[in-house]
Amino acid sequence: MKKNNGEMTPEIEEKIKEYMRTWLMIYTAAKTYEGSLLRSLSKKKRINEMENYLSALDLKRDDNSSASYPYGDWKAFALTYFELCMSSKQYGSTVLGLLPLDDESTLNKLRKEITMVTDSYPRELGLEDEILPFRNTVATAFLEHFGEPL
Repeated sequence: MKKNNGEMTPEIEEKIKEYMRTWLMIYTAAKTYEGSLLRSLSKKKRINEMENYLSALDLKRDDNSSASYPYGDWKAFALTYFELCMSSKQYGSTVLGLLPLDDESTLNKLRKEITMVTDSYPRELGLEDEILPFRNTVATAFLEHFGEPL
């Protein structure tokens, strides 16, 4: 991860924004089809969408080489996302932002979201192996940041 005097470079910041958009698209797709009757009817479309998201996360490789994965960028994204979620009053609340959650409840909410985005939704589409390097990086960053496993 490139830094300039302790600050992230514009390139890293832009990559984090791109990963953030992709993360939110996966989350939205997972929530949209959660418990929906359309879930099985639109599986092929959802697989195609998820493959595009995997490309946006820099997971699609022609040579299947793990050496070219941007682990540092993924970790920078994960740590930024954790900080945003834990410091957000809206994320750390329930009932339209009116009832605040304690830190442990917010952490559990974040755990569930990470699991949905990086495991359960891709697994449902048969893409769990493709997202595994990203999931492992996010899980490691979570453990390092919070001192607790996913």
